[in-house]
Amino acid sequence: MPFELSASQPVAQEIRRIVREQIAEALELLGARYDEQPEAAVHSARKLFKRLRALLRLVRAELGASRYKGEDRVVQQAGQALSEARDAHVLTQTLAKVRKDQVGPLPDGLFDALADAIDRNAASTQLERAAVTDVVVALVGLQERLADWPLEREGFKLLEDGLLWVYREGRRAMRAAFADPDPEHFHTWRKRVKDLWHQFEVLTPIWPELLVPCATQAHQLADYLGDDHDLAVLYETVAKQIPVDYAAEGAWLLSDIDRRRTELQRLAEPLGIKLYAETPGTFVRRLGTYWRAWQRSEQGLAPPQRTEPALQKLA
Repeated sequence: MPFELSASQPVAQEIRRIVREQIAEALELLGARYDEQPEAAVHSARKLFKRLRALLRLVRAELGASRYKGEDRVVQQAGQALSEARDAHVLTQTLAKVRKDQVGPLPDGLFDALADAIDRNAASTQLERAAVTDVVVALVGLQERLADWPLEREGFKLLEDGLLWVYREGRRAMRAAFADPDPEHFHTWRKRVKDLWHQFEVLTPIWPELLVPCATQAHQLADYLGDDHDLAVLYETVAKQIPVDYAAEGAWLLSDIDRRRTELQRLAEPLGIKLYAETPGTFVRRLGTYWRAWQRSEQGLAPPQRTEPALQKLA
């Protein structure tokens, strides 16, 4: 079934259904599909973990602080267990893209030396099947606890606190990133943007014509910020690995990476301003209005009648 809510079932049941399906897909990826295509399976599984964490944040208030932190830690650690080998691969891809799209000609020797250094590091971080097995065990445990999640509120009330938190924290992270463009600030913003993107996906049925484009724009913003993060990691790696014989060329490459990051941040800023144009309270109230209209339309109810104010008698 799709990664979205259905009006025909209670919200708590739908949240459990979506989480269960994401876990089942992750378990499939980390089973036979991992044995066939480990790199692709890990990449897809990590994307599912990000969806799961977005769902957890959507119901964080309902779960309670202790349970939320515990379940979030399970998914976070599962992602981290799969991350090192995947991150080394992303670093190789990022270097290859910079090499292909370089503005000024740089010697092949510089790129070859950097690629060799990254490959040596990747070889030391190969993911072992035992680590994947540990992730599978953790996911099965999460699956078994799902029925005990205390999701008691009904309808939009179950979701509104989580939506408020994600939107507010994303807005704050955006402001922090542009006030102080440290890579970690942009990375934090990226995580909140991904939460918002996945939550738009879950809520798409309440107004598809509006929320599908919103999800698409949040996805685009997450891509800009993801590319910025990959370049920031590449910058740190290049700075440590520049061969002595290519000191001048390495300095030029670092400035080119900085230029690319500046361009991505320039693209991200107006998109972020649009997505975070409202106050968090206004954003959640607007979605709550869409939700109520959706529920009435799905139940075949007539729209509420407007009551005209009584005319004042003339003196």
